[in-house]
Amino acid sequence: MGTKLFDKTIVSDAVEAVDFIGNILESSTEYSIIGKDLNGKILLWNEGARRLYGYEPEEVVGKANSQILHTAEDVAAGKPQQMLEAALHAGKWEGTIARRRKNGQQFMARVVVTPRRDGKGRPIGYLLISKDVTNEVAFSEELRRAKLFDSAIVGNAQEAVDFITNILESSTEYSVIGKDLDGKILLWNEGARRLYGYEPEEVVGKANSSMLHVPEDVQAGLHQEIMAAALRDGKWEGTLVRARKNGQRFTARVVITPRRDSSGKAIGYLLISKDISAEIRLTEELKATQFYARSLIEASLDPLVTISPEGKITDVNEASVQVTGVAREKLVGTDFSDYFTEPDKAREGYQQVFSQGFVRDYPLAIRHTSGRITDVLYNASVYKDDKGNVLGVFAAARDVTAQKQASRYARSLIEASLDPLVTISPEGKITDVNETSVEATGVPREKLVGTDFSDYFTEPDKAREGYQQVFSQGFVRDYPLAIRHTSGRITDVLYNASVYKDDKGNVLGVFAAARDVTERKQAEAKQRASSAYARSLIEASVDPLVTISPDGKITDVNRATELATGIPRQRLTGTDFSDYFTEPEKAREGYQQVFFARLRERLPAGPSATPRAESRTCSTTPVCIRTTRTTCSASLRQPEMSLSAKWQRNCSAPPPPTRVPSLKPRLTRWLPSARRARSPMSTKRRSRPPASCASSSSARTSPIISPSRTRPEPATRKPSLKASCAITPWPSAMRPAGSWTCSTTPACTKTIRARCSVFSPRRATSPCRNRRRSMRAV
Repeated sequence: MGTKLFDKTIVSDAVEAVDFIGNILESSTEYSIIGKDLNGKILLWNEGARRLYGYEPEEVVGKANSQILHTAEDVAAGKPQQMLEAALHAGKWEGTIARRRKNGQQFMARVVVTPRRDGKGRPIGYLLISKDVTNEVAFSEELRRAKLFDSAIVGNAQEAVDFITNILESSTEYSVIGKDLDGKILLWNEGARRLYGYEPEEVVGKANSSMLHVPEDVQAGLHQEIMAAALRDGKWEGTLVRARKNGQRFTARVVITPRRDSSGKAIGYLLISKDISAEIRLTEELKATQFYARSLIEASLDPLVTISPEGKITDVNEASVQVTGVAREKLVGTDFSDYFTEPDKAREGYQQVFSQGFVRDYPLAIRHTSGRITDVLYNASVYKDDKGNVLGVFAAARDVTAQKQASRYARSLIEASLDPLVTISPEGKITDVNETSVEATGVPREKLVGTDFSDYFTEPDKAREGYQQVFSQGFVRDYPLAIRHTSGRITDVLYNASVYKDDKGNVLGVFAAARDVTERKQAEAKQRASSAYARSLIEASVDPLVTISPDGKITDVNRATELATGIPRQRLTGTDFSDYFTEPEKAREGYQQVFFARLRERLPAGPSATPRAESRTCSTTPVCIRTTRTTCSASLRQPEMSLSAKWQRNCSAPPPPTRVPSLKPRLTRWLPSARRARSPMSTKRRSRPPASCASSSSARTSPIISPSRTRPEPATRKPSLKASCAITPWPSAMRPAGSWTCSTTPACTKTIRARCSVFSPRRATSPCRNRRRSMRAV
């Protein structure tokens, strides 16, 4: 048995074992340990029993019965015997009973009685351990009277103490510290240990609570002020900087209340504190986040507003203040819909957000206090708390006043168009039209929008193919269609269409414009009918009929011409008119005479016409081959003159040298055939100058301007020639500005071939001084 209770290094023999047990018993001063036999005679009495009951060991050991420790009432009731029997039967009896000291004083004690047995297990006596719990019982009664505990939880003072101790030890987040009036620490729970870092043994009954304050607060006497305020006001609460054992500082929320005894006298303080550094950090972060969010909200140029489920404004930004003209303080709490031109539509908008969760591009118009109207598009959605409960609506308004004005301007341009204009979606549905489209179809805009584009044409499949071609190729031009009016009227149109895109290049639809060509088609039909009638008359002629271009080419013939030549119309057209005659030159001369006659008819002649242009007449007399003498005379000549050469009668004294204005002719346009053959006018029918000409009447006839590029025939009688040149203006309708006409008179002993040249203002002042520059076709 001894080997089971003692370590051999501590107890080596029986004497040491007895001494060890005696030492333990004597050391137990708080608990009374009493040994007795089966009849209750006291056999063991320790120091705790002596202190608790007042009897000396010599007075009771082997002499007295344990009944002396019971009250007379319990002895009379047989309570001691019941306790021993219960302990013997159950192995233990435990409870709180009234006990009596040597001086007769009674007290409450918690008593545990257990049987003692020998080596064979037979009971040989009892061990009674007891402790004075009078104060605990009194405390329990006070707690019970104060109704701090449920009687089912706390039955006695010890249970109350255990319960309170358990509570204090369980409080790990809050520091609970009890101290006296001077600040000495009397209670230190687990939360205090964790928060401040001190163990209970280091501070309880030893340290002052001022060590938990930072030195600055201690020097300022803050800890004394706090305790005085708590004693005066019943409580002090605030945030303090505290110091841990390792010197680290932290911010704590502290509550100090005074402790009082049963008479209400202050006996100390209870200090409860909690580290709120994390809370402060989170609060600062939250403030920073809120400030950041607020700055973003205020930085927005769009009006932002939050709306409660009741439709009241709960917050706005500065842009909302500016757009309404109402201060934030007055806006908050008012009805959201009161600031719009259409309050019912605004109310319907935010109600739609609550029912559907959001709205996009909801059109409204905000009315400023000055009367100014701002067109906006609202995007809004609900916002919720962390549990998902809807708190309200957050709405942002985008100012679209400028866009609406631009849209109205663009709309006015569209509506001003006299051509039907239409936009078509990729699905072939009409998305917009102008008023002209309404008039062309006889269907109102509201009914046109959303319907199939091809439904309003006489050929729906062709119309559908047209806009599909636009989507595939990007555009169409002059696409013929016919619009059917509701009255049955048909309008022939040519459509020009192309795709239109958004700012990212995505194709949104087709924009098509229709040009009404009904009148043009009617005119073309009339022209075709007239042409057919004229053609029928031409074909009815039994004489060959032909049309000839200025180049001498056949452009059209009738059936009689085909029969006369034996050549089909297709082969005749484009060939030379003169090729089908026995005398081609004569045929050519014939149609050229027609052209010359037509030109003469268009040019007025004669001196009676009002002179409007100045011309110069120059005559040159070759003295030798390299040297010439020039005489010029100026006279007013009317601007539209004949094509034939103009002989000058007066070749008088020469005027001062003057640059002749450029009147360079371009006659190839009128007589292109002159390039291919010599004109009969230049080879056979040369005209003579009038006899009164100042040059010479006996000279051989000199050629006038030739429409060909051939040189004029040389003189044969005398070797010298006298040339006379004059500007002949051309009609403005024939585009050329002027030309030179020249004549030659033999005056020298040598034969000289004379050329007439066109005046060039860049190279000469007189046409007679242009050396060997040929006249280009008249």
